[in-house]
Amino acid sequence: MDKTTKVFDSWAKAGRAEEMEEGHGITVGKFLGSISFDKPFSFLDIGCGNGWVVRKIAQLPKCKKAVGIDKSKNMIKRAVSKQASKKEKYACTDLESWNYAG
Repeated sequence: MDKTTKVFDSWAKAGRAEEMEEGHGITVGKFLGSISFDKPFSFLDIGCGNGWVVRKIAQLPKCKKAVGIDKSKNMIKRAVSKQASKKEKYACTDLESWNYAG
């Protein structure tokens, strides 16, 4: 396990994922608010942490699927435990190793 993954695993155990969600929420909200999302779409969050952006996107009516990947096993566990929609999918992997099955 690389250093970054270890850090994020420890952050997940300590509840820091929720702090990141709170700290980045306003900026991410403004960014997402600038996108029309007027056509059906699928979404990929690379480094999804506890999945908060995936959950937010999955709530949009035009979202068909929202996928989050993260190298941190503990972050993915948190994301899965908070899953709010069948449109959400999570995988513990990095982008280079990820084998998307649709």
